[in-house]
Amino acid sequence: CGRVMSDVSSMYITYVLELYRWQNDTTTLHELWPVVKKAAQWQMNVSAQDGTPEHLENTYDILGPTRYKHVSYNSVFHLLAMKACAELATVMGDSDFAAACTIALKRGQTALDEQQWVTNISGAPHYSFAADRSQSLMADSLYAQLLADSVGLGHCRLLGPQLS
Repeated sequence: CGRVMSDVSSMYITYVLELYRWQNDTTTLHELWPVVKKAAQWQMNVSAQDGTPEHLENTYDILGPTRYKHVSYNSVFHLLAMKACAELATVMGDSDFAAACTIALKRGQTALDEQQWVTNISGAPHYSFAADRSQSLMADSLYAQLLADSVGLGHCRLLGPQLS
């Protein structure tokens, strides 16, 4: 319907990892891998400028996330996608892509730390669904960490040093 949503590709990658981990279904994983890889490449492309997605729609579109360069919900879901895809790439024997995902994950972690926590101390904009409080964090921004835990990725340092 014309909405390019940052969380959909992340969820897809995570659900494929979940399916693989819970069912050990390598046949389906092999069938879905090309789409998973494209979804991860898309995530990397929309995060190319500084490590996290920029000006993207998400599930909370009524709150206008596209008006903001960075949105915590989108950024944390991007980190989840990179961590999940690195795991899937390893299973698929694609060590080069696993390494690319891990690099994107680390770059995104650093960017989120800077965008959400360090820069925001001085009032720089990073939208977390409360434009009047730059240090706020909507609870649903942590949903990606819940998914990481439920799919067996554990605590993947999705959040900054203050919460790690």
